Amino acid sequence: MKAHHFDKETGKWGVCNAQPGNCPKSPANRHFNSYGQMNQYSDGYFNPSIANKELLKEESTELLYGRADGLTDEIAELKTQLADKYTDESSFINELSESTRKRINENAETYAKNTIAGMNQFLEDEGIIPAYLTNKDGDLYYDRESLDNYICKKMNITDNNGNVIDEQLKEAIDNLRVTEENDKGYSRIYKTDVVSVSDAFLSDKYLKGRPENERKMLASTFKSTLDEVEMSRINIESHNEEMHRVNNLVQDVKSIGDEINSGDFNVNSTKANRIKNENVFRLNQTLLLVENYNKAIRERGPKYVEAQKIIYDLESKERQLKLVEKEIQSRENLNK
Repeated sequence: MKAHHFDKETGKWGVCNAQPGNCPKSPANRHFNSYGQMNQYSDGYFNPSIANKELLKEESTELLYGRADGLTDEIAELKTQLADKYTDESSFINELSESTRKRINENAETYAKNTIAGMNQFLEDEGIIPAYLTNKDGDLYYDRESLDNYICKKMNITDNNGNVIDEQLKEAIDNLRVTEENDKGYSRIYKTDVVSVSDAFLSDKYLKGRPENERKMLASTFKSTLDEVEMSRINIESHNEEMHRVNNLVQDVKSIGDEINSGDFNVNSTKANRIKNENVFRLNQTLLLVENYNKAIRERGPKYVEAQKIIYDLESKERQLKLVEKEIQSRENLNK
């Protein structure tokens, strides 16, 4: 089947007779060789709005191309509508929305900065052992190797360079290791029951020839070190939970800023209630800013309210287009 392109002027598909890359109707990646691909593109073009952004990764590339082109054309049409009929109104709304969003984002970021500073101070005060890593989400966590190295150093099994200097004790500690993967990142990477610890430290199995008081001291140091790890882990988990809560709250605030042109902000919505429950002035101010913003537009008259609805539709489609283009770019990068 010959390559077909979509003619936006006629709304129909046609055979492309141009040389590859020279088609005046569509770029090379908008040419398809099967009816299935053409139908996918058409579905996206004529129904470009995204119902669930999480499902974009499951959509065909042809459908995404159609969505991108459909959204691009709808955006252009809305911009023309604003320029032709609502020049003064859109200028006022854009200027007011920019300043309002700036204040909302500043409030959210200041709240996050101050709260995270408090969280870091908590960790500094309570203490966490220096054997943690940070993942892409900003969470702190322990990995097996980091904890092993920390405990070995604390028990004087290794020197500052990580070299083993007490082979006997290293063998005893290794005997207590827990190998289950689900224990990774937790203090239960070693057995702590009385029988196991006694077998490792107090019997002649590993520390033969060492005085009894030294063995008891080593067993005590081992237990206290694991207690320290456990307390540190609890502090890290508290830190991670608080970090996620703060980040989610900041996203709630910023998303309210993104949607201020909806014109019907509900001060009793789930997002609004989460913000109110935090009982922080900077965050509560967000709700007042949005209410005052919409009030200012309504007071300007019906034409301003009409323009606001068009701007909201425009901004919504622009956000959707960014998501679609990001997914398309990700796939094209993989195919390079």
